[in-house]
Amino acid sequence: MRLRSTPESVRAGEVTWLALLETVLATGVAVYVAAKHQTVAYIVIGACLSPFALLRSEKSSKLAWYWYTTLYDWWSSHATPVSGGFLRVILGNFLAFAGLPVLVLSIRVASGLVGVMRWPIDSLRAIPANWARTVLALDVRQAPQPLPPPTPPVHQRYLNDISLSYWFRAAHSWVSGSMPLSHVGTFLIVVLYLLLTFVLGLMLFVPAWAYRWSVKATSILYLPLIWVVRSSWPTGVTLRDRLEDFQHSKVEQLKRWYAGFVIVGLTVVPVAVFLWWHATLAALADRVGLRIVNFVLFTGEIEMWHVARLVNAAITVGVWLFADAELRGIQRGRGHTEESVGAVISTASFVRGLLGFYLVAVGLCIFATEVDWSTVHFRFVWWPHR
Repeated sequence: MRLRSTPESVRAGEVTWLALLETVLATGVAVYVAAKHQTVAYIVIGACLSPFALLRSEKSSKLAWYWYTTLYDWWSSHATPVSGGFLRVILGNFLAFAGLPVLVLSIRVASGLVGVMRWPIDSLRAIPANWARTVLALDVRQAPQPLPPPTPPVHQRYLNDISLSYWFRAAHSWVSGSMPLSHVGTFLIVVLYLLLTFVLGLMLFVPAWAYRWSVKATSILYLPLIWVVRSSWPTGVTLRDRLEDFQHSKVEQLKRWYAGFVIVGLTVVPVAVFLWWHATLAALADRVGLRIVNFVLFTGEIEMWHVARLVNAAITVGVWLFADAELRGIQRGRGHTEESVGAVISTASFVRGLLGFYLVAVGLCIFATEVDWSTVHFRFVWWPHR
């Protein structure tokens, strides 16, 4: 586990401490807002919107970049510089640049919808990996991208116009003297360029930042997806190397940490709170809802989701002990066959994944049904007034 992310670590899905810290902070902010307004409606809305972005598969990402590169090449070959008076040049460039965010966001939304309709199974399979990458691997060191990362990589010229760093470097070079500010016209062009940079930042990158933090903030509901994320089980190597890679997998280590948290933080501690601080638990249930408290903690009734959490924790610990025992058996010259070991780990992972999806569905259902939607109102205020 590394401290902060790099483009290579994000592509590899490597967990970073900074990404975990951001997730904790975002979740804490969401819980604070829910407690302040005495409703979890905002968490539920964010949790319901998150899957639409998490459904993006590799095929839909390739489709998005195919559309973008095709339109980019067409525009590069057909567009002509705006000529004429100074005002016409300014207005023409403004309209050209202002259309870029609309085009990129339209491609992102349309490719996602087409991807879900054409490849629904791939889209559903992509949810755990996309969630894990956003919550565990992406941090503030990586600027959000208006389009998903290209696979395979595309030429840099396609990335420049939708790269925040490129736009700010270009704006800085203009202001620092690469263009002479000898007359009013050139000065106004620089001002316009800075304005366009700000507008593009709002239209292209703010929605991407909002999406990332929305996914992190709703981890209180989507955390069971960690059971679904596939661990490394490489092919073409010996069983011993497979088991060692599986044991040292960062994802599997996180699952073991989460299993410990489920056993201690979501089972032992809530039972102790119920036995010795029942009044405090009752006051919390009156504030946020009995079913929500019973889902996260324990209020005296054992439900199936409590059992499912413990079963998943037990499976995680059991798979870890099983892999460790097989490694020691191989070292001593006696162990099970590769097929039997793979079947045990695959079956355990499959059951754990099913229970993980069940826990996410139960959490969404409980949180959504506990909200009094008649009291939730949204309005847009264009100008402050009394």
